[in-house]
Amino acid sequence: MSLVSAVPQQDEQQLTRNARRSILIMLAGIVGYDAYSWYLAISTRAWQLFVVAGVVLAFGLADGLGLLLARRSRSSLGLGLTVAAFLITDILIGGLVSGLGISLGLIAPILTAAMVAQALPRRQAWISILAGLAAGSVIAATDLLGGGLFTFRTVVPALQTFTPLIAAVLAVIYGLYLARLLADYSLRAKLIIAFLAVTLVPLGALAAVDYRATEQALTDAANQALLGAANQTALAIDTFFDNTRGVVLSESQLPAVRDYLAMAPAARTGSQAEKDLKGIMQNWALRDTRASSYLLLDKQGVVALSTSSLDIGKDLSKTGYFQATMSAGQSTVSDVLFQPKSENGEINFSVAVIDQSHNFAGVLVTRFSTRLLQDLVSQTNGLAGSQSYGVLLDNNLLQLADGNDATLNFKLVSPVTPLYLADLQAKTRVPQLPTGYRYSLQRPDLASPLSAMLAPNSKATPFFNVEDAPGSGHLNQVAVSKLNSKPWLLAFFQPREVFLAPVQRQTSTTLTLAALIAVIVTAGAVLAAQVLADPLTRLTSTAEKVAAGDLEVRAQVSSRDEIGALATTFNSMTGRLSEMITMLESRVAQRTGQLQAAADIGRATASVRSLDELLRLALDLIRDRFGFYHASIFLVDAASHAAVLRESTGPVGAQLKARGHKLGIGSQSLIGWVTANRRPRVALDVADDPFHFKNPLLPDTRSELAIPLIVGERLLGALDVQSTQANAFGPGDVQVLQTLADQLSVAIENAQLFQRTQASLNELSTLYQRMTGASWRGFLRGEKREAVYESKAPDINTTLPGDGRPLELPLLLRDRTVGVIEIYGRPAAAWSDEEKAALGAVAGQVSAALETAALLEESQRRRMREQLINDITYQMRATMNPATVVQTGMRELGRALGATEVVVRLAQAGAPTDDGEAEARP
Repeated sequence: MSLVSAVPQQDEQQLTRNARRSILIMLAGIVGYDAYSWYLAISTRAWQLFVVAGVVLAFGLADGLGLLLARRSRSSLGLGLTVAAFLITDILIGGLVSGLGISLGLIAPILTAAMVAQALPRRQAWISILAGLAAGSVIAATDLLGGGLFTFRTVVPALQTFTPLIAAVLAVIYGLYLARLLADYSLRAKLIIAFLAVTLVPLGALAAVDYRATEQALTDAANQALLGAANQTALAIDTFFDNTRGVVLSESQLPAVRDYLAMAPAARTGSQAEKDLKGIMQNWALRDTRASSYLLLDKQGVVALSTSSLDIGKDLSKTGYFQATMSAGQSTVSDVLFQPKSENGEINFSVAVIDQSHNFAGVLVTRFSTRLLQDLVSQTNGLAGSQSYGVLLDNNLLQLADGNDATLNFKLVSPVTPLYLADLQAKTRVPQLPTGYRYSLQRPDLASPLSAMLAPNSKATPFFNVEDAPGSGHLNQVAVSKLNSKPWLLAFFQPREVFLAPVQRQTSTTLTLAALIAVIVTAGAVLAAQVLADPLTRLTSTAEKVAAGDLEVRAQVSSRDEIGALATTFNSMTGRLSEMITMLESRVAQRTGQLQAAADIGRATASVRSLDELLRLALDLIRDRFGFYHASIFLVDAASHAAVLRESTGPVGAQLKARGHKLGIGSQSLIGWVTANRRPRVALDVADDPFHFKNPLLPDTRSELAIPLIVGERLLGALDVQSTQANAFGPGDVQVLQTLADQLSVAIENAQLFQRTQASLNELSTLYQRMTGASWRGFLRGEKREAVYESKAPDINTTLPGDGRPLELPLLLRDRTVGVIEIYGRPAAAWSDEEKAALGAVAGQVSAALETAALLEESQRRRMREQLINDITYQMRATMNPATVVQTGMRELGRALGATEVVVRLAQAGAPTDDGEAEARP
């Protein structure tokens, strides 16, 4: 069964319309692809791309001829011409451009099937599809196995990206088309088509994915190897720079150098110090033959001594390295500098010479030729693999060393303008050679990623690929590393075809295996569909019953293959689903019980006002309801900065309370951690928790949970519960206990507030009683303490019958006895309860009246005092004479107090107190 046979037969008129539509779609695609090919050919100036564009244009002309034939009712011939031209063009492009084999190999059969499935009769359509499969196989095989139709194939990265996108879009469109056709087919037909589609179509995709994955893996490995080699080479150069700076620094500190520079210039010539220092410098040159010369500059920048006689007497004070060394007072490494008419540069290692007075005395310079850099880079050739090499560039992208071609040294990578070149020459950063010297390599494709690496705070990737030469088609993989000692770059190159060679061999093996699998799957598709359909139908029926809620039904396992395994897995899944539902119901019940217990504890503690009773009740309920081994509540004591055990369960808790057990806030304990961090902490296994406090009175503790007791921003303490089981506290348990701790915190806060309120009320009551007693004493001051009221004036000393004691009714002011009413006439025992109650009410009213009278009299006295003060103040303010003010004040004060004489004595400085006496009589 094929895709063509699955499509219903159509009449000739419908086939013609479909053929025209297919040719028009193909023509539109060809125009777009050809336009893009011409653009690439013109922009890159690669003659191979001009050939590709010409081939695509020829295909477009053939496509137009096919459309003309289709309009003249010769749709089969026209569409056949279009398909033939398309397949030939596909093969030619695959032969001219490398790297497109898999993409074009997929496009050929997919696009061919899409064009002919509904536009050609069944036989012709089948032949066209087979031709598309053959062409796709040829294209993929020739590209992946190497070679091709032409030996002058080119690499076009743009086409390597663009063509797979076209293949992916076509695959998606054709897949949607197949999905629409498969909707109405039976399960067996769908299985047959699915087997063929899943096998034949993805075989090409498998090769593509395998190729890309292997290519990416090899590229990643090459990137890492190149980056490692670049880092290693950069480290070697940095190490050389650091070591050389250290050596020059140690040489500059020799006494002979300082003493020589300390001498007057006239005294140096021919002196023994000059001979000794020249010998030392010659020994330096013999020790390190890589150094071209050693120079000693005085503090004016003039070469005082050098291993090269040509340098002696030169004024180097204007050089950058002398200025930098003199101003910084330390060692510097210069950029690569070029002497006039010299093709080789030099690097100067400069160190400031400091005399015994710690003043700048001069500069010691060690000069190296750039041939040293070339040697360092060339030594690492092949470090990242075959044909790999390094290139060293400075911050101007001037090649300082090239491990592959030393003739490219001292050339700028990017194109330069005459003005920029003149500026570099003025700074001696490039060679100053005669006109005609090629200063630039004209490689903007290489300069762009390298410039991105030199940007400040650059996050550019250190990996990229670039052509070996413009238009060569041979790509190099590049990894770039930065030097630490200088703002230079070390780029390591390796041809991509070198490290991608294994992918060709692996892909050929994959294609052979894919072809074998295609044959086997095609032969067994029909049989497999029949074998698979029945078990799948039964399994579907079973799944429907399970979906309806019957979790006891099980699928029949009739084989040990994948379908049998699927049925077994389905049964296992159904069983686990049933167990999971049961377990979830159990967990819900357990969690509901815990929440109910938390609610019960909250209700039980809400009505308790005594803090001790509240804590004891809460801990007993927590331990009993949750089944914990031990529970405790600690309250924070701000004075001692510790959490003090306030309540604990069991005999152990009593012992801990008796000895005043407490733990410091932030101490090595769960309570200390929780009170310091104000967050719960769980020790699922106390043996592994560093904050668990091992209490010898609780040896069976295996897990522990501590939760802070917080109200608002105020830390009250912590709740601690312990269990004899490891991992006893799950996330749900912590959440429930956290809710319970929050309720308990509010209850503790309320109890503490209640206690503080009661204490405040007691203090206020005591104070009020004191104030009432004082006021009452003032009210009775000067009054009789006892009053007798009678109707006949009896003799109160008359002996009464019985025990002779009168009925006494206390007079109370705010629970304080201020007097008593004694009623004589009959003994106290003779009064009935009703009479006593009535007399008690009268006594209460008398007490209230007395309190009102006392308060009224106190208010009147206070008003009279305030009035007296106001009158005296008014009389004193009536005059501005001090003597009159004093006399008026004394007169009014004596009159108010009933005094016969008031005397005021005013003391003067240095005089007896009698000198300022004043007297006034009311």
